[in-house]
Amino acid sequence: MEPSIMGQLERDAASLNLEFEAGAISFSLASQGKEVIDALVQRCPQLLSVLETLKGRIPLPNSTVASLQGNFYRLPNHNRSFCYRLSQNLPILESPVVVFKGTEPTLQDFPRMIDWMLQAPLRRSTRVMADHFPLAEGKIPGVLSAKEAVHEAHIALDIQKKHLLHYGELAAVPVPLLVHSISKQRQLTCVDTLRNKLSPSAFDRIEPLLQNGLAIYVYYYRSSPVRANYLGDLGSREFKAFAENKPDDHRCILHWSRLLIRLLYLGYLPYSVRNEGLGACMDFGNAAVDGGFCDPDSVIPIDDHMDNEFISESVIQGFKVFQNTVERFLGISEPSTLYPSIESFACWQYIDHLLKDAIETERRPGLRLDNRVLDLMFPKSASDVRACANRKSRSVAYAYFARRLAKSSIESSFP
Repeated sequence: MEPSIMGQLERDAASLNLEFEAGAISFSLASQGKEVIDALVQRCPQLLSVLETLKGRIPLPNSTVASLQGNFYRLPNHNRSFCYRLSQNLPILESPVVVFKGTEPTLQDFPRMIDWMLQAPLRRSTRVMADHFPLAEGKIPGVLSAKEAVHEAHIALDIQKKHLLHYGELAAVPVPLLVHSISKQRQLTCVDTLRNKLSPSAFDRIEPLLQNGLAIYVYYYRSSPVRANYLGDLGSREFKAFAENKPDDHRCILHWSRLLIRLLYLGYLPYSVRNEGLGACMDFGNAAVDGGFCDPDSVIPIDDHMDNEFISESVIQGFKVFQNTVERFLGISEPSTLYPSIESFACWQYIDHLLKDAIETERRPGLRLDNRVLDLMFPKSASDVRACANRKSRSVAYAYFARRLAKSSIESSFP
């Protein structure tokens, strides 16, 4: 066992003059997932002492800017989270980490961060970040709401419990540790900043979330949560070498494929059409280069009462998001204007092969894929295709729907 990481955490924080934020706990892995924390401590025993420290207070970084300071670091594009390295014996990018998500409203340069979001575009959005997140995703720019934090913690814990039960190991997704509230005074300061800087329409959209409270979500991840869209070296030899030398493409994509199929086996949709425009666990900004997914927020349980077409469309769109991630990761996402279909077709054949192989390799006793997923992925005849393409009658006009329902009710009352 390594020297006390708790002592090291405190020493690192003191050497950087980091402040701590105290707050009430609204979620704790220790009280809600004993089997998960037991497996986690067996894998990373130093976490016990870390959790003792974090029960009462959370270290706060000096800045919202990406940087490397000792064992604390913020990766580029990680505008709502920073990491603490747990192992001194592993290279920094291979070390497991504790991730702190949502500390930004407590930092002095938070207003500057919002100023940047007021002029910076978000990927292909037609809005600046400060408008996009409230108006398109219902999220607070640069801030984690208590509602979002608790939801992320619970879905991650649910996945980990089922994965541990059936696969005998923790899943390659975050392991939720704690959700801390942010002090009332800091929340009020954050609200004032956002009210003064955001457009009225953006602020009105997020005001209910602000009133319900802000939080810091703390989770464990098995290595540095470097995502597929990573850029930057943070002035470190190890980070620079990583940026210049891409990880093993096939190994990474193989593990993503297996994780997607495992989620389906465990009874989840990795992505659903309800999450359209809100991101996905397998998208380019959430798929991690160690083969895991950094944000399971798009994952939902498959329900027997779900519309068959909803499930089919969700699976298909999830695979499309995954293909887009793979194409961008391989650098083939901008096809030639001459013969433009080659890249996409070749990539899908590759992905389809990996996914169907994973259906065999990730099979476990007591698990089976939902028949609606199987039928969609393995149509073997024209009649199978027609069955997958069979659509229910949907009424655009409510009056027609009401008449049809009434007629159906009358007919069912007679034998």
